[in-house]
Amino acid sequence: MIGTWDLSVAPNMHLIKSLVEHGANIEARGYENNTPMMIALWSGWFHLLVKLLVNGGARVNDGGMIGTPLMHAAVLHQAETVEICKILITNGAEIHHVDHSDYPLLRRAVECGNIHTMRLFVEQESDVHMTDQANRNLLHHAVTLGEPEGTRICEFLVEKGVDLHHRDCRQETPFLTAARFGNIAIIKLLIWSGANINDVDDQGWNALHFTAEAMVEENRYRYRPASKTQHYKDFIRVVQFLLESSCLPSVRILSGQFEKVEIPREVQRAFLGIEE
Repeated sequence: MIGTWDLSVAPNMHLIKSLVEHGANIEARGYENNTPMMIALWSGWFHLLVKLLVNGGARVNDGGMIGTPLMHAAVLHQAETVEICKILITNGAEIHHVDHSDYPLLRRAVECGNIHTMRLFVEQESDVHMTDQANRNLLHHAVTLGEPEGTRICEFLVEKGVDLHHRDCRQETPFLTAARFGNIAIIKLLIWSGANINDVDDQGWNALHFTAEAMVEENRYRYRPASKTQHYKDFIRVVQFLLESSCLPSVRILSGQFEKVEIPREVQRAFLGIEE
């Protein structure tokens, strides 16, 4: 019965154990073709429940919701991810599978900001040098994360030798991508690790161009003045650091015109080193 396997509420472990022991169909398919194991992973219940289902014969390389493999479901949910992944790997789960979006497990772990799961996959010989269809490496994805996960993951990837100078299909390096997201700690880490502060993409944009674009967007879409938001203040800090570190600003930025977009006065002042 569907209700018997409804794990969207706190599971009754004794009841589930009894059902498994008495031959309940552990591979029954319900809504969106999900098995009890998939529902357990998406619901984030304790790894003991996953272990119980595995010991009862649940297949660890099965998929459910729109073809999402079990390991990907575990990574995406976050709750007790490492413990659950260890159980699945021990019981034969494939760590090199990709999901319906063609994303490998290690990339999903990076995007979720889960460094402990990342370490586990690297220990299991996942390729830290992988690239996606746009030729972005894992650092390109890691630099988009917030704190404290972003800096930790970037540091881990740098230590593992992931290429700081790798360019995607637009000739954008991880450092240029980082400039768009305003995380000063990640930007400093990349520079101190050897990134070129005056890198440019295929349009000739450097880090200051990317930061300026992000500041213009922040100013355009906020309901309150962008200069009052913490994110905007983070961009100001990035600009100041880049200028102090000899990143060369564009004449177009300083003149108030940027790709035919009028730059707000506070953005120009930031690039001129004038504090509000």
